[in-house]
Amino acid sequence: MDPGRRLFRVLLRILPRDFRERNGAEMEEIAEELGSDRSSVGRVLVWLRASGNIVMTGARMRLAGAATQRRLRAVGGLPQDLGQATRVLRKRPVFTAVTAVVLGLGIGATTTIFSVLDGVLLRPLPYEASERIGILWHHFGVDAQSLPALNPRDVWDYRAWSEEFEAFTYGSGGDRLVTFQGESRITLTGSVEAGFFEFFGYEPELGRSIRPEDDLPEAERVAVLSHRTWVDIFGGDPDVLGESVSVGPDPYRIVGVLPPDFHLQLPAEALFLEDAEIWVPTRLDPEYSGTRSFTRFTGFGRIRPGSTFKRAQAELDRMAERLRTIAPEHETGQLRAEIVPLQVDVVKHVRPVIRLLFGAVALILLISCVNVANLLLARGHARGWELSVRAALGASRRRLFLLVFSESAFLSLAGGVLGVGLARVGVEGLNLLARDAVPRLDAVTLDGRVLLFAGAASILAAVLSGFLPALRAARGGSAAVLSGPRRSTPGRAGHRFRDGLVVVEVALTFVLLVGTGLVLRSFTNLLTVDPGYVAEGRLAFRLAPPRASYPDADARVMFYRELEERLRTLSGVREVSAVNQLPLTGQGYAQGYAYDEETLDAWDRVSADGRWVAPGYFRTLGAHLVAGREFTEADVDSGARVVIIDDRLARQAFPEGGAVGRSLVTNRRGGTHEIVGVVEHLRLHDLSRPVLTQLYAPLRFAGEFSGRDHFSVVIHADGALDELGSVIRRVVAEIDPEVAVQDVGPMERLVARARGPDRIALVLMAILGATAVALASVGLYGVLSFFVGQRRKEIGIRMALGQRRRSIHGLVVGRGMRLVALAVAIGFAASLAAAPRLAPLLFRVSPLDPATHLGVIGLLGLCAGLACWLPARRTMRIQPVEALRVE
Repeated sequence: MDPGRRLFRVLLRILPRDFRERNGAEMEEIAEELGSDRSSVGRVLVWLRASGNIVMTGARMRLAGAATQRRLRAVGGLPQDLGQATRVLRKRPVFTAVTAVVLGLGIGATTTIFSVLDGVLLRPLPYEASERIGILWHHFGVDAQSLPALNPRDVWDYRAWSEEFEAFTYGSGGDRLVTFQGESRITLTGSVEAGFFEFFGYEPELGRSIRPEDDLPEAERVAVLSHRTWVDIFGGDPDVLGESVSVGPDPYRIVGVLPPDFHLQLPAEALFLEDAEIWVPTRLDPEYSGTRSFTRFTGFGRIRPGSTFKRAQAELDRMAERLRTIAPEHETGQLRAEIVPLQVDVVKHVRPVIRLLFGAVALILLISCVNVANLLLARGHARGWELSVRAALGASRRRLFLLVFSESAFLSLAGGVLGVGLARVGVEGLNLLARDAVPRLDAVTLDGRVLLFAGAASILAAVLSGFLPALRAARGGSAAVLSGPRRSTPGRAGHRFRDGLVVVEVALTFVLLVGTGLVLRSFTNLLTVDPGYVAEGRLAFRLAPPRASYPDADARVMFYRELEERLRTLSGVREVSAVNQLPLTGQGYAQGYAYDEETLDAWDRVSADGRWVAPGYFRTLGAHLVAGREFTEADVDSGARVVIIDDRLARQAFPEGGAVGRSLVTNRRGGTHEIVGVVEHLRLHDLSRPVLTQLYAPLRFAGEFSGRDHFSVVIHADGALDELGSVIRRVVAEIDPEVAVQDVGPMERLVARARGPDRIALVLMAILGATAVALASVGLYGVLSFFVGQRRKEIGIRMALGQRRRSIHGLVVGRGMRLVALAVAIGFAASLAAAPRLAPLLFRVSPLDPATHLGVIGLLGLCAGLACWLPARRTMRIQPVEALRVE
């Protein structure tokens, strides 16, 4: 088509309807006289300028006088720009939908992870002056206790000496057998000092709190219920005050109910204190003078307004030094005290994973923006004739820039709306997937802060995806209108610019895929870790015989043996045993020990994870006994002072070997136990690494040994474990219906829960990696499709001159793969730079792992090859005669 007629077609689209109606006859006359020379183009432009002053507003051309032009310049053309963008994009629904979805994916993923980062890491804890609350850690040297656990006497001394702290408090707890309205159940119970709830800024919703007079040994036993217990057990009855509940063997009078928003949030290392269902006073004697090695309490400190944690830590160091001079336990234990902001401590284990995910979604957003920028550049070249006409008719560069940028803004707005919808779905999915694995996940919500972030992400996406296409459009001029037919290609500079965007996109995808591959390798390694026991085919449950019916150890032993005998008769049951605490359910009792004079002198710095197990426990659990034997019924009945240790403790204490038959000091006053067996180390807390050495004693079901009102039974059975669970409840009820049975289920659930954070990170990284690959493939496909379309005439000429189709096919594929090769090189360099930050998150895999990098290169090569092959395949269908007709 000659340039004059092409110009006339563009004018029919952009001229206002009223102008065309007024000048229709003259336009038809000009159209009939238009020729193929450039003078016809000039005639059209001269006629338009003579018809009125033309002001380009970006939405359409308006014909107006000078006064109207000044008013329009004063008001600006943004509304018109947006209106024009809306109409243009509405005419191209496929392009609009694709770009909005691409941006929506990036904005939605980023908003979802930001909501987690905001709710978990950034938002303050729901306590009064939470930014000033810290948790107290006591460290006792290498291979010794290093936990937020201390003795109440230490807190009393801190309270008396401190000037930087405004207040201190402490508490303990554990699972106890609690009887509510005649029904017994194993219930998480907190034991706290007076003022504990007020320390966190809470008053009871009903009744009163624990008072100082309640916290004395001779005081009446009182209890405060959590709100959920009040609702679940007592139906929210306001007359609950004054009613009695039994905690263990003792009756307690209910004096208060906590508000529904009180939830105690603690780090995983807080062993005994948890967000309890019922709270009771510690009832400690103010003259209590027991050993400070008894560290079953968690302590908190709130620094004074205007102070800092740095100054508080300096004062705590001085107070710890003073404690070492007055307390022999702390002198030998080389006590070091630390105050850690509570919010930091609660989320420290998930902080690296959340930051990794936020970095990954930021890459997704960048990839989405680069993709859309490439699409807009390609579309900008396709509509270059129209933009040149607008420039020739008087549109300024600023107006052309705003016209194109407004389209990007509209697409980003649509992507932002879609992204918020995707983020809502993502947050709900995360709550279902990671509720038990990520602390504070209940605080994650799409509130105003998150929506504000989504808006900022949409604006950023508009700038990143639309600025460069708009700038290139504004740099064009009216020369293209007067220079005859459009070029068959956009020019080398245009191709290089779009190629550069594809390289950036694929390089970012490479970095993200490397991270995903490393997380996958890390999780695979975690799956292959031998924890030292076999969870498959094992069923576990907790039992709590009431103290009133089983007042002493002998009665409990008789109950357990009757239960064990009945369970062994069940179909499919192979082994039965018991333990005071199952693996992967928290820290055990810190059992001190010594094997020579040096360790005896350093008693408070050397401890093992103490567990009490019934005969046959290691056999039932599938653990490997390295040497010696298991406990026997005779050991339990005779009260023999025997222990089984793990192989790590055996190598530490007896490096020359022969641990069986030797003795360990297990009491500071000289009590010893004979070692009768050595078991392979069991990973009781962390599947990724060994923690403390382990020491096992016979389970005699006495409170002073088990430390709890309950114990756990483990069954090794064949067949369906779910069906066995219902049978177990019936068997226990036949023996004694008052015995509480809880948490019946396969032990595999404990292992799965321990792997939960790693599994969540893997799933999310895999989703993000797949999204990045899809976006990068689409981007590469789009660039090569544009390349083929722009060079269609050239390809037709090549074919007409005899070049083979296979050669032309290789030209297109080779171009795409060269871009991918350059992107991989850049991405590899970027992944090397990011390696130090990834290393702490990985398990048994190097961030420079060759297999992962090669696998990512192979995957990208495969996807890129497909993305290159599809446009190249179109060249095989080009007919030279048809191609040569195209301008």
